[in-house]
Amino acid sequence: MYLLEKEKSSQELRLADRASVEVVLRSHVEHLQEELAQLQQRVRQQGPGRAARSGVREDQLRRRVEELLLTLDRLAGNSEARQAQADELIGDLKRANETLSEALDRTRRKCQARIRRMEQQQQQQQQQQAALLVAAKGPPSPSSSSSRPSLKSSIPVPWVTNSKSK
Repeated sequence: MYLLEKEKSSQELRLADRASVEVVLRSHVEHLQEELAQLQQRVRQQGPGRAARSGVREDQLRRRVEELLLTLDRLAGNSEARQAQADELIGDLKRANETLSEALDRTRRKCQARIRRMEQQQQQQQQQQAALLVAAKGPPSPSSSSSRPSLKSSIPVPWVTNSKSK
């Protein structure tokens, strides 16, 4: 997710940069068109002698305007291609993130199942151990209980919890 956000902000910066370049080029084209219009107006106001020189300048300006428009179109095309590439990359990252999330969930479920099985095994072992202790102790006799220490207290069993310690 972090990579997606980082890539998104990078693409937004690039797009903003391209937009500012486009604005500059458009304003330059507008300026040249205005200059061309002014030259055409001067040519009409002046005589035919200067018209030839103005015509050369006018042709140069027209070529320059056409070049700028072509450059602007190429820049817009490149920007669109980069945006498409960035969108494709973001889509790939989203799919990879989804796959990793699914794998994480599967692994988490497997680990939880293992833990439950181990807890069940532990409980079974505790029950078996408690049954063995009860069987080893045998039936209580009044004379033997006072002279002999309790088997339960003399054999430490780590998985059997003592009710006094709770």
